[in-house]
Amino acid sequence: MNNGVASTKDLTIVSQNLRVTGQGTSNLVTEAIDYQLKASLLKGAVGGSLVNSKTLADIPLTITGTMTDPKVRPDLESVAKARVQQQLQQTLQDKLKGLIH
Repeated sequence: MNNGVASTKDLTIVSQNLRVTGQGTSNLVTEAIDYQLKASLLKGAVGGSLVNSKTLADIPLTITGTMTDPKVRPDLESVAKARVQQQLQQTLQDKLKGLIH
């Protein structure tokens, strides 16, 4: 904490069907918040163990506004970057398969 601003770079919240990770700040004086998070929807493992949980979807989020009026929105820039990266990886894999065969 510095000058009333609490910062975290390793936020982690976990339940049976959801894992939230991220970073951000909370200004305790102005009540302003600014967080970048990734919410992962999980298919819970038998017996509640998260070790074998499968990720069903990752949803990048931004939380801004104030503690009394937070604004939670999907981080569309992160979604677009992830989609482009996925397409590039698939293209690269396809090209490498063509070289090997």
